[in-house]
Amino acid sequence: MSTALSVSDLSKKYTSSGQVDAVNSVNFTVTAGEFLAIVGRSGSGKSTLLAMTGGICRPSSGSVHMAETAIWQQNADQLARFRNITIGYVFQSAGLLSALLWVQESTLIRESFLVANKDAWPLLGR
Repeated sequence: MSTALSVSDLSKKYTSSGQVDAVNSVNFTVTAGEFLAIVGRSGSGKSTLLAMTGGICRPSSGSVHMAETAIWQQNADQLARFRNITIGYVFQSAGLLSALLWVQESTLIRESFLVANKDAWPLLGR
């Protein structure tokens, strides 16, 4: 099977008041069709790891390849387009549209995508 996600020596360090190693030298590969669970206690770096692999939070070091794309080697516009087309997010703190249920928010995001990307309509059965 082909590699869907490859993470190599991924680290995130915060230095605002002393150094905190939120994620330290993480390595893993996920093949197409494979299921992966990231588990750990509160504050262990799970959300930071997901943010780095999803193109939201720039790592201090290391690399993330999604399929054949090195996501952190892209400029800001390329990265935004990559996230828009390739990745779907469900945030743990749904504070963006707090009055909506997650189902409603997902539907709103989907409909916004369809309006902005009319070429996608045939692919989604519209």
